[in-house]
Amino acid sequence: MRLSKMFSQTFARRSSHISNADRQANDLRHFLIFYDARAQKLIDCVDFDELNTAESAYAEAEEDHRGADVQVVLFSADSIETIKRTHPHYFGGRAAAGAPFQPVGA
Repeated sequence: MRLSKMFSQTFARRSSHISNADRQANDLRHFLIFYDARAQKLIDCVDFDELNTAESAYAEAEEDHRGADVQVVLFSADSIETIKRTHPHYFGGRAAAGAPFQPVGA
């Protein structure tokens, strides 16, 4: 009986963790970035609510820009500000050379 109770408590904790992870995944935005590698500038940034739609657009964009100097990148994050902090070179910024890694929200 005691083992059954421990299993139930463990399962409840894991279920709660999965629910939180699902909720967090649903809070993500998906950003399709088009970047001119030669000119080193952002061409476009398209925001998607749904991952499936973003992935389809990404696959189509990759095909359309094959062989071009355009980088097509798909990021998922809570906001565009997070992407700008983690990948500043796409937005005209540069990470400081040799700067230590700074976790988002630190």
